[in-house]
Amino acid sequence: MAYPIEPVRRHLKALSITIAAVFLLNIALDDLIYSETLRRLQDTDQTPNNNVEAAMSNPEEEDIDRPKIYTFFEPNADRNKEISPQDKEMLELWLQAWSAAGWKPVVLHLKHAMAHPDFERMNHTLTVECNPYSEYDILRFFRFFAMVTVGGGWLSNYDVLPLHPPTQDGHVLPNEGEFTLYQVPHLGPGAVRSLASGTDKEWNRLAHQIFYKAYDNRYAAKKWNDFYSIKELIGFDPNVIHLQGEHVLKGSQVLTGKAWDVETDCQMTDDMIAVHFSSDAFIRGQLRAREHADIDKAKIARRWLDMWDMKCKDNSVPLEAPVEGIDTENVVQ
Repeated sequence: MAYPIEPVRRHLKALSITIAAVFLLNIALDDLIYSETLRRLQDTDQTPNNNVEAAMSNPEEEDIDRPKIYTFFEPNADRNKEISPQDKEMLELWLQAWSAAGWKPVVLHLKHAMAHPDFERMNHTLTVECNPYSEYDILRFFRFFAMVTVGGGWLSNYDVLPLHPPTQDGHVLPNEGEFTLYQVPHLGPGAVRSLASGTDKEWNRLAHQIFYKAYDNRYAAKKWNDFYSIKELIGFDPNVIHLQGEHVLKGSQVLTGKAWDVETDCQMTDDMIAVHFSSDAFIRGQLRAREHADIDKAKIARRWLDMWDMKCKDNSVPLEAPVEGIDTENVVQ
């Protein structure tokens, strides 16, 4: 049985128009998602950080006598882009503690990541093609870009406080400037990448490698982030990152709920660059009476650091400084 040709042609033409309209609608929706996410991220960067803003150092200010350490910080989007009192107190403690340890602490923001030449392309991919990545996880990728634009160096989480940082040779990056982690990445509670160092070229290399891993896993069932990218990179090639060993002490180990004994407790901080008071530390550590993790994190960390400074600092063995490396002060910023 023969079918009339003209109705079939009209049907195919209407179907083609519908498909084209759906395709254009998807493109417009992608552009809308990208523009809105970028606007929200930019709004986050432009929000004043209340009293912390005055305490934040300028990356362009020079202080050749002090090695620099950076952190990347943006208020969480779910807090209406306002810094919480708890984050403010911890950030101020980070600035004060690293400064007292002989370093020049510098806070980086989204604007530093946006200066990276590949920011627009990678941001579009992370916010549209890898949707629904959270803004928090996207910002974790952007801190790598920010470190490239300031010339590389040391980066820590803002809740990582110094114990025995190599202050005398802090200008010289360990392992000849190769990207180095000071915690072995592993799955489980408290597994983070809270302290790292490398030249700007190394930060740029890792920024692109973890980005491509995120793209490869954009349809992964589990929530993806920079940590999983690093884990997968090491799984394929253990030499892609220099693992310095465990030189960042977990906060859960030092929060024992009691006063420290010089003979038995102080030795756990020997050979440790820093201690990490992550959220997990307050969940798994032992707090003292009348200490509340939800509102007292910075106060608890400060009290512990003061106690350690009084009881342990002069009785412990500092980390040996690297003998070879690259002078970060000669890197143009």
